[in-house]
Parts: sequence; structure tokens; C-alpha cells
Amino acid sequence: MLELLDGSLLPQIVATWEKRTSNTSHYPAHYMEWIGRNILDLLGLEDSRIQACTKHNRSGIIFRGRPAYRGGQGWYDWALFQWQSPNENERDMFVPGHIITFLELRQDQLDKLEISEYVIGHQPGVYALIESLEEELTDPTEHHRVVTIAGKSITAGQRKQRCNQRLDMRRSNILLVTAECIYEPISAIPNFGGERGEYIFIRSPETWGDCFTDYIGGN
Repeated sequence: MLELLDGSLLPQIVATWEKRTSNTSHYPAHYMEWIGRNILDLLGLEDSRIQACTKHNRSGIIFRGRPAYRGGQGWYDWALFQWQSPNENERDMFVPGHIITFLELRQDQLDKLEISEYVIGHQPGVYALIESLEEELTDPTEHHRVVTIAGKSITAGQRKQRCNQRLDMRRSNILLVTAECIYEPISAIPNFGGERGEYIFIRSPETWGDCFTDYIGGN
């Protein structure tokens, strides 16, 4: 349970675990601050209590966003999120997102949040707090057919693209999106020794056959 309490100087966010648990860890401060600034502040003190959950079962697949699984390390799953293209003639986009937690929103809460550019969805239900990549993973190429490297940090090319589209360079890629956008899980491993926030992504096994066929056809 997340709740905004009125303090003497600034409102404070309080996270309460409803079930007995050995979990003494909490979510990283910058995510809690984001929720306070972009969600709870808009809801107001009278309506700022939100039910949160650390896992979501979708089509038999469990997605987790937990700061300490069974009292141990955090468990934050990755998934591909399906975004509808604004152009009807273009296909949907599938962008990796790092799941932080899940929030359950009512319709009256969504009505207050519709002015936020960071809340994606119009129907009440479960929403995922995610840190999204800026764009889709690159198409498979030689030496990168099964795995590819991408990061949360904005690249020079992506900054240029934002500039061309007149988008705010400081815009956050932390979003609250309806769980209906979850397409499928994707594996991601921190790229130790690489750039900050960089991950090695393993493409869906469903694509491996096509990659192998392309490899054979090119040799």
C-alpha cells in the first residue's frame, strides 16, 4: 500500500506491507519520488492511497517487481511492451521495459491522472511502473542475431531525434502503463564493463529459428 501523508514541510510517501514478510527493503528512492511527484500529488491527499503489488500473473506468466524477494535481493523482471503506432499503416512497436512494481488504479483515480503524459491507459485495473528503453531493439545483424546490447541512457542519436521532434531532453522514461501492454517476457543481463545502464538482451526463442535460417542463407 502506498499513501501520501501530509507533513509539516512536504508531503511524505509511506509504503506499508499488508502481509507479514521478512522484507525490510524498500524500493529505490528515485522511484518512490517519481510516484509521489507524478501520481500521488495529482491524486491529492484525500485520494492518494493506492494498492500496490509485487507480482502480476498474465496468461500464466508471472512478472515480478519486488525490492527483496524472500528477504534476499531485488527481483525486477523485464518485458516487451506493445505500443500502438500513431500511423495506422505502420506496425506496432515492441519496446523493452524494466518492471519496478504494479499499482491498482480505480476509474476515479485515472480521471485525475489523465493530464499526465507519463500515465498510459484509460481502463481501471493493474498498471506497471516501468523504466522503458527509448526505442525498440535493433534488428538482428551479424554477430547480434540472438543477443543485442541496449541501455536505459539516452544515446547521442536518440538525443538528436528528440531534438528534431521538439521533445524535452529531460523527459523521463519512467512510465505507468496498463498491464495490457505487456507482450511477453524478455531476458536482460547487466553488461558489466559496458556503459552505465547498459544491458545484454536475449531475443525471444521464437525468433531463433528465423535468425538461424538467415545465417545459413547468408553463407
